[in-house]
Amino acid sequence: MLVVLLAAIGLAVVPRHETSIWMDTEFTDWISPIANQLHGETRLYTDGLHIPMPPLPFVVLRLLHPGGALWIDENRLHFIFQAATILLLYLLFCQRVGVPLAFVAATALVPIFFALAKKILYDSMTQFLVVACAACVVSYLESLDTGPGKRSKNFSLWVPLLGTLTALLLLSKQSTGMGGLLGIGFTLLLLPAAMPFSQRCRNTFMFACFLVAAFVVIGLALSPFASFSGMLQDVFIICS
Repeated sequence: MLVVLLAAIGLAVVPRHETSIWMDTEFTDWISPIANQLHGETRLYTDGLHIPMPPLPFVVLRLLHPGGALWIDENRLHFIFQAATILLLYLLFCQRVGVPLAFVAATALVPIFFALAKKILYDSMTQFLVVACAACVVSYLESLDTGPGKRSKNFSLWVPLLGTLTALLLLSKQSTGMGGLLGIGFTLLLLPAAMPFSQRCRNTFMFACFLVAAFVVIGLALSPFASFSGMLQDVFIICS
């Protein structure tokens, strides 16, 4: 039912090319033109294409539309990430409060998500990754067995996934990614309280290691479209 509702909303809002009356008009449909420039020799964060935003939204749009993206393609992808965020929250709620309350809560999110006419891809992509990180943290904490029997099993599943999701978050919107990184790090350091502090420090350190490794691997994988060193300079040094 929720999927049908979101699909119906998508049919109405995706074709509408609008911006908020109180926001700059360039917030909408500025990712598509930059993504289209990546079809030639041009790479992000090199001469002629220095920008202060991480590369993932531009590269994703470029890969999905190799013939060139239009504004409606960006709007469609923006809507898909918004809808996926609501569905992920619904699944997260279902496991904890039951299907009826989860459906009511997810339905209440619909006007909040779609009322603001700001269609920009890196925001919706970031929203989805923030919720994915939160779901991963919650599942990780719930799965922990503070006894010695299951530590390595639970650790091997959740911590690398959390590091990878946080790396994707940093590569989507650096300001939100840095906040998420610090929040996750402190959460792993402080919770669960029943776990020995040394173990919590170890898990936090391993999260940081997987985060750095995933960030470097994904960043280098994007190198045909974006300069890795230029990204560090433009996005994480100059903008910080």
